[in-house]
Amino acid sequence: GGGVTSIGNAVFSGCENLTTVSIGNSVTSIGNGAFRNCRSLTTVTIPDSITSIGVSAFASCTSLTTVTIPDRVTSIGDMTFDGCSSLTSVKIGDSVTSIGDEAFRGCTSLATVTIPDCVTSIGARAFEGSKGLTAVKIGNSVASIGGYAFSRCESLTTVTIPDSVISMGEGAFWNCSSLTTVTIGNHITSIGDMTFLGCKNLTAVTIGNSVASIESYAFSGCESLATVAIGDSVTSIGIGAFAGCGSLATVTFADADTWYVTTSSSDAADMTGGTAVDVADASGNATLLGDTYCHYYWYRACGLDGDTATPPSEGLVYTLSEDGTAYSVSGIGTCTDTALVIPALYNGKPVTSIGIMAFYDCDLTMVTFADTDMWYVTTSSSDAANMTGGGQVDVTDAAENAKFLETNYSCYWYKK
Repeated sequence: GGGVTSIGNAVFSGCENLTTVSIGNSVTSIGNGAFRNCRSLTTVTIPDSITSIGVSAFASCTSLTTVTIPDRVTSIGDMTFDGCSSLTSVKIGDSVTSIGDEAFRGCTSLATVTIPDCVTSIGARAFEGSKGLTAVKIGNSVASIGGYAFSRCESLTTVTIPDSVISMGEGAFWNCSSLTTVTIGNHITSIGDMTFLGCKNLTAVTIGNSVASIESYAFSGCESLATVAIGDSVTSIGIGAFAGCGSLATVTFADADTWYVTTSSSDAADMTGGTAVDVADASGNATLLGDTYCHYYWYRACGLDGDTATPPSEGLVYTLSEDGTAYSVSGIGTCTDTALVIPALYNGKPVTSIGIMAFYDCDLTMVTFADTDMWYVTTSSSDAANMTGGGQVDVTDAAENAKFLETNYSCYWYKK
């Protein structure tokens, strides 16, 4: 009726003979589990008045075929459509910023999904086991992809991870057995444990220039993977990262200097000890990574002065500018220390910029700039690239620097 403003928790849960639902325009919220286990429900009309949909609201509605999320809804809650095995299409509204954990898990009939640019996060196991999913378009605002988000999507063939993504949980594409190509954006710093494990048809991978670590078993069991290019930002490769990659023929290292292997995880973490390994030969590297040193930890000893192999204990990632004259620094996903030192030089070249979201969610307490002169902050990427505009900042106080970097994470920093 016109006076109803909400549908309470579990109100229709288990009504197995319910086939259709039309929700009135006065309703603004659907409670947790409201229609859970309504196994005969085939259609539901969610009006534009709805602003929130609760946890498991339509979970295990195994006959539900289509859903449109209205534009006023800001989040799709955990397990909202979990187990909706007949769901073939879903339209996500233009105000949704987050897709919750297990939101579409086990939607085995879902073939394609477009995640709009308004979405900033995809939860853990969000689409796990959606075996009919062949294509996913990830919007350009997504910053995080949760663990196992697309695992066991056995029909998924291609995926492009946009530059907006800064973190991707372990096993994100685990056992996507039809996946053939992957492009990883330029802001991800780590390819997590088992991210592409068991993607047996994966033939090509493009790794973004910001990736610092390839974690254990990241590409294990990728039987068709033939070529890999490891960028100059990569400083560590986990144990078994390329185990079971029987077709691996060439592995090129953009920076072939000072690579070491060790069976000790602590030595790898500290970047000490181990055995130096020559990675100049691309075909030989395939054997080293896939066989000889497959079950070793790899690390690159990259000294700040370019000569001494000093471990980057602060967890910073350095990206060389296109003209090769200076470095940009970031730490998202790699910060192991809360007190950081940003050096004036790296590999003999000046550090002149800090990227957008560089230290997002790093819980920093102190940030010391070795060179405190002439630092500027701007919200414009073009101003940062041209080193014009913006406001000059005082970076002499390490504690204040930490607060400013985390609070203003969406700003670009540059040094004149």
